[in-house]
Amino acid sequence: MTPDGQPTMSEDIEGGGPVTPGQGEIPAGRSGGLPLPAMAITSVGRGEESENVDVIEIDIPSRFDLVTVVRMIIASCSTAADALVGDRLDDLRWVTSEATTNAIQANQVDAPAGRVTIRAVVGEGWVCLSVIDQGPGMPEEKPVPDISEPERLDIEGGFGIPLMRTLTSSEVVFDSSPVGTSVHLELWQGTDDPIPETVRNSIGDG
Repeated sequence: MTPDGQPTMSEDIEGGGPVTPGQGEIPAGRSGGLPLPAMAITSVGRGEESENVDVIEIDIPSRFDLVTVVRMIIASCSTAADALVGDRLDDLRWVTSEATTNAIQANQVDAPAGRVTIRAVVGEGWVCLSVIDQGPGMPEEKPVPDISEPERLDIEGGFGIPLMRTLTSSEVVFDSSPVGTSVHLELWQGTDDPIPETVRNSIGDG
């Protein structure tokens, strides 16, 4: 609890309520039954030119048991900002889980001590999500049937990237380098692109 009686970030998580944008860090310990070692949550806040845009960053160690917490925080911030609702909010939960899981898997190949950064830029009717790992880069994709084809059920795994491409509103962009890979994706509540171009151009600079 803060001095003015407001719940802290970790108390919001334990209580299952919305996460209020702010600055904080969840130290090593337990919250909501999950160990959260040095899981940092930082709100970049709102500038004069983007008063209707919230930015939140989450920095986690490469642990799969933190994916659920990341998904909950991103979805909660989206709800608080009236960004996505209904099925599109569910889609955001799916792609957040898939992108974060892929990043953790990439780190565990060559950088098990590496961390994963999840950054969401949230506006009314849209979310831009970026996930950055410290792994060796994107492996070459193996050709598989489309996710909607019946024969796809005969192939185990590999749903992450096709699922993200199916659920997002625009092209999923991967940027790989020797020091890691970032994935950038967008979800819109409607069919028309609602994201200001100034916001989209600044995302890679965050």
